[in-house]
Amino acid sequence: MKYRQIAIAGTFDRLHKGHHRFISQAFDLSERVIIGLTSDSFVKEKSKIKIKNYSDRKRELMLFIKEQNFRPRVEIVKIDDVYGPATAENEIEALLVTADSRTGGEKVNQKRGKSGLPQLKLETMDLVMAEDGKAISSSRIRMGEINRFGQLMADLHIFGRKLPQNLRLKLKSPIGILIKNPEDDILKIGKKLKEQIDKIKPVMITAVGDEVVYMMNKLEFRYQLAIVDFHVKRIKKHQKLADLAFGKISAHSKVSNPAGHITDELVKVIKRNLKESLTDGKLRAIEVAGEEDLASLPAILLSPLGSLVLYGQPEKGVVAVKTTLAKKEELLRFLENPD
Repeated sequence: MKYRQIAIAGTFDRLHKGHHRFISQAFDLSERVIIGLTSDSFVKEKSKIKIKNYSDRKRELMLFIKEQNFRPRVEIVKIDDVYGPATAENEIEALLVTADSRTGGEKVNQKRGKSGLPQLKLETMDLVMAEDGKAISSSRIRMGEINRFGQLMADLHIFGRKLPQNLRLKLKSPIGILIKNPEDDILKIGKKLKEQIDKIKPVMITAVGDEVVYMMNKLEFRYQLAIVDFHVKRIKKHQKLADLAFGKISAHSKVSNPAGHITDELVKVIKRNLKESLTDGKLRAIEVAGEEDLASLPAILLSPLGSLVLYGQPEKGVVAVKTTLAKKEELLRFLENPD
């Protein structure tokens, strides 16, 4: 191998395809690898969407290392700055960096030079790209743009067409936590819903369906996106947003979506409104001409991690879905293999 010991560093949040390539490249270059894993205090202010804590990130990192049989050749150290152990006198011979982290490697060498230590060789690896030609990154995954493998969440094969009947039937089962409504009075489940919201502390909330939206507005719950079609149980019940107890909204979009479909137009509008509401925290409404029954799917898949999507389950209650990476991956597997 080229080196006896090389070092890499990163936050390694939501370990993805790019991380896998980066870590594997380090082991291809060197007999031993030092991995500097950023501490919680170092990454605390980096993201509006919560980064996993150090223990969880280390656990996920170790799982990959064990799967690849790298364990005997690795040491993981906690780092509180860009330098870590790379500026100390030790056996590290080189740093593996990417195009966007090379500056950090250069800073390490500058500090080593001031301390009279020899320069480390900087090995540079190309970034791994997503389907859109942009780099796969943890921040894009947290935002709901892509998954771990660089797949675009707004460009899935289920979008832009009518969903198969067997898949639509399967989706009649709750995707998340069902908050039961046996008395068919949606306002009475507000307390239980409030408990879920307080427990999850979501980054943002999307409500899908006229009855759920009416409940959120009537109970004056804070949320960011409403998706309605003015129908309840496929019967026209409302004529305008005011009928659903809306107060002030920041923006009102209209989109066409036939029954049983998830149109590209609907996906595009949901994606845009989610992004805008995450930025300013204000309420936006999407009015669907046709049917919004399946809008919960793109809302879940495109929402930032740590969000909450609420939708109605006819005759049963309200379903609350926390948008974790595991939930998104579970839903993708289900959509690809509904049988």
